[in-house]
Amino acid sequence: MLPIHSLAACRDLESAHATPLSRPPTVSRAERSRPPAVSIGERRQFASILVMSHTDPKGDSIAVSFSLTFLSQLLVTTTVVTVLTTFSIIPRYVRNSRCQSIFLLLIVLSVGGIAAWICHNLWLIPPVILFPLIVALIEGYSWAPWARINDVCVAQNVLALLLYSACVTFHSPGLLGWCIGVGIWVTQMLFALVSLAVTFDLWNVLGRRRFIERDRLLVVPDPVSWPSVCIQVAAYNEPTEMLAKTIKQLMQQDYPGRWMVQVIDNNTPDPHTWLPIQQLCQELGDQVQFIHLENWPGYKSGALNEGTRRLPSWVEVVAVVDADYLVEPDFLRATARHFADPQITFVQSPQHYREWQGIPYFEGLNYMYEYFFATYLIGRQEMNGVVCSGTMCLLRRRALEEVGGWDEESITEDAELSVRLLGRGGRGLYDHRCYGAGLMPFNFGSLKKQRFRWAFGNIHLLKKHWRLMLFGRDAKKGYQLNFKQRLCFCGIGSLYFAEVPAFISALLLMVTVFAAFLGWQIDFSLLNVALIGSLLLAGTAYTKTIWASKEATGCTYTQAIRAFIFSLALSWTTCIACLAAIVHRKGVFLRTPKVRSQQKWQQALQITSQEIVLSLGFLTIAMFATVHSAMSPLVGTLLALQAGVYGSAVVCALAAEGIWLGRAALRIVGELPEVKRLV
Repeated sequence: MLPIHSLAACRDLESAHATPLSRPPTVSRAERSRPPAVSIGERRQFASILVMSHTDPKGDSIAVSFSLTFLSQLLVTTTVVTVLTTFSIIPRYVRNSRCQSIFLLLIVLSVGGIAAWICHNLWLIPPVILFPLIVALIEGYSWAPWARINDVCVAQNVLALLLYSACVTFHSPGLLGWCIGVGIWVTQMLFALVSLAVTFDLWNVLGRRRFIERDRLLVVPDPVSWPSVCIQVAAYNEPTEMLAKTIKQLMQQDYPGRWMVQVIDNNTPDPHTWLPIQQLCQELGDQVQFIHLENWPGYKSGALNEGTRRLPSWVEVVAVVDADYLVEPDFLRATARHFADPQITFVQSPQHYREWQGIPYFEGLNYMYEYFFATYLIGRQEMNGVVCSGTMCLLRRRALEEVGGWDEESITEDAELSVRLLGRGGRGLYDHRCYGAGLMPFNFGSLKKQRFRWAFGNIHLLKKHWRLMLFGRDAKKGYQLNFKQRLCFCGIGSLYFAEVPAFISALLLMVTVFAAFLGWQIDFSLLNVALIGSLLLAGTAYTKTIWASKEATGCTYTQAIRAFIFSLALSWTTCIACLAAIVHRKGVFLRTPKVRSQQKWQQALQITSQEIVLSLGFLTIAMFATVHSAMSPLVGTLLALQAGVYGSAVVCALAAEGIWLGRAALRIVGELPEVKRLV
């Protein structure tokens, strides 16, 4: 039931519309102090106004006013609840406390009660406290209570934001305002879904009380019969010294079963590069096989497929290692044992890196990579949704051949192969222990190429297998995935696709600024609440990501912030890669160089020229929106933040060249050239 004073206000509003020019009656101070009386007839009259809201303009304004008021109050309340519960679980003693549920529920109830008191609306309390209370009382769930409560608070916040934005959108004045509102609502919906996916993935690891599959993997005994293994190394125009070091290190494997190494040189044009490798393989004996392919299609996938076809018949398991990886001697012994289980089709271990310690640029880059493996793959292990990452992985040869081998049209052939292997009923394992280390991209241009390939490939994967992701089965191809597995693949795709709605939302805000400048009617008072909700939700998600990176990888907050800045710096590259994947049917394999080029700061600026233009454009519009009196300052704030996101690419590109904004950091300029050593 709505408050009494609201009904009285509606009655007064009707009277005002009925006699707009009449003088209001004189009321004494004592009469004004008494609460207005509302009869049963007036209550029925107010109800009839709400029922006739679709036909009566006056009733419509009242209904819309109350709905917007309630939804705005609910949005503010749920946003405050999300922010407070998120920051409350950061201290470890709160998460380890036996009273964590009571503590968080008291926060939720207190915020709901204060909001109800301020807004004079007791109906705010039930939707805020009901679902957190229900999930807190559920026992036997694999998540800790603090993770369940915070996840539900985020979900409530997202729902309130979408409802309020929809209500504002469909009652926006004018066609242009309605179109802008629809666009903003769609982008907010996409971003909200990504926020839910990120929260789920983080709490699926940090909030999980037990890891059944991970613990089972650690106690697998030695098999009665060890499977025979071939380690494949695909190389294209790789430095001779680096590849030779990789091959020699592989020969140190301590494996009780039968094994071999296969080196596949794929389309290297200069014979002086691959002939020394061929000679090295011949010197190492029959245990090493060298293959040189000329004008071979399919990039890395084509080389691996041809190498698999030329393998001896006794090979049961294929291990794929990148050309720059130095592998530990116990790699095969620790991972090949899992193939004693006939259901296991592939085993993935982390991609680890070397030669990054002590250099801020490489530290941030390293923890950006490690964050993915420490959170997303560990959580997917418990749902049989592990994604193959292309190196330091082992595959059952028979299963690989049954699904048709590596996809030569996909530029993320590893993730695409995971879909087909799991779709045929196989199982994938993730061994979180490190067995090797490779080299990271040495400059920002190489990093952008790598991110473009990953983003394009993962979105293209979802596009290619859309029936499987949407319905859970593809009858034509014979694949089938359960709901959790589909969530795993869609979750990874959403990480990349999140940059698209962020960019489109910023463009729509720019259109809003221009429309307001040209005299179009834009109700910024209603837009403010939605912008505040979006801003706080995004800020909470970013804070949660930085904190989770520290908790999952063991790095410091400074290193976690650097890793987060690298993610922001790649936003534009990720955005255009996702859009290109939607439009184009096929991508181009962009190789990541393994040597450092001698780039100058001018070239670093050239690499980020698009980001510079976007950043300056958004910053200019943000300054204009801030000084314009008719516009909301929140619009300018959001545009300035988007300008900062794209501007971070310039900072990272210069940092890759040893150019830092600070005297102490400038000392690193003299140290960076030493990193170009290959071994």
